[in-house]
Amino acid sequence: MAPPSGRRWIRRIGRWALDAATVASAVLCLAVCALWVRSYVRMDSYKHARDDRSRLYYVVSLRGGLQLAKCDGGLDLFGEGWESFAPAPPGWQALTGFGTDADRSVAGFRLATGDLGRLVGRPMPFWSVRVPYGALVPVSAALPVVRAVRSLRRRRRDRLALAGCCPACRYDLRATPDRCPECGWPGGRAAEAGAG
Repeated sequence: MAPPSGRRWIRRIGRWALDAATVASAVLCLAVCALWVRSYVRMDSYKHARDDRSRLYYVVSLRGGLQLAKCDGGLDLFGEGWESFAPAPPGWQALTGFGTDADRSVAGFRLATGDLGRLVGRPMPFWSVRVPYGALVPVSAALPVVRAVRSLRRRRRDRLALAGCCPACRYDLRATPDRCPECGWPGGRAAEAGAG
């Protein structure tokens, strides 16, 4: 069992880690929002191939969505690295259209699978997933929003306590500081005795 000072350090490190995760999540949310806006003006893509060129990974930011794709079978049709283009026509998706066997789309999400080998005469299976930025923003904003709401509630509760009000129902506790006569909340000395 760690001494009390050790527990305090563990809590403090945990708080620092949570603060760092909150800041990182807020920065990620801002970056997603910026990419969302940019996706209507430019098509940004990043392609990476294995050393033996047997597999290509493809990430595309286009028209309000982020698309991830993978193609097997040696694909030398495309370059590698980061590229930016004028926006593609509506409905265009990377690695789909040619040889697409299955194409499912629901609420901006899209899953496509198929074989690009029909272009070059050898098997080249691929899959492609598109996620709308509108779904990524709430996910990346969740932690900062939850932390901000908790902080505001804690500040409000502390402000009410300093003003002599019950934090649970806002009843004036100046006449009865030990217990709230309205809701029964143990205030002041009764709460301190219960905590100790």
